[in-house]
Amino acid sequence: MEKNKIKSFVEKNSNRIRLQDNIPLKYPLSLTVEPTNKCNYQCRFCPNGDKEHLKLIDRTAGDMPMDLYRKLIDDIVETGAHIKSLSKAQY
Repeated sequence: MEKNKIKSFVEKNSNRIRLQDNIPLKYPLSLTVEPTNKCNYQCRFCPNGDKEHLKLIDRTAGDMPMDLYRKLIDDIVETGAHIKSLSKAQY
């Protein structure tokens, strides 16, 4: 049964482009956008939750202007990049 799973995986992925054959990449494979860093939570793992850290690195809380967000998306489309994942940072 295990051999069948491996064979199936190999067959499904046989047309994939090997990353090692395409470095350096023309475009990123994924992109994370942080449209806002405003957050009331204080998660220990998140730099936005530590107000003292934000002051230390001189980063103020705010929102990305919508015009900049649109430009970002337009630029991605214009380059012809095939982004596999586009995600936002705040949950």
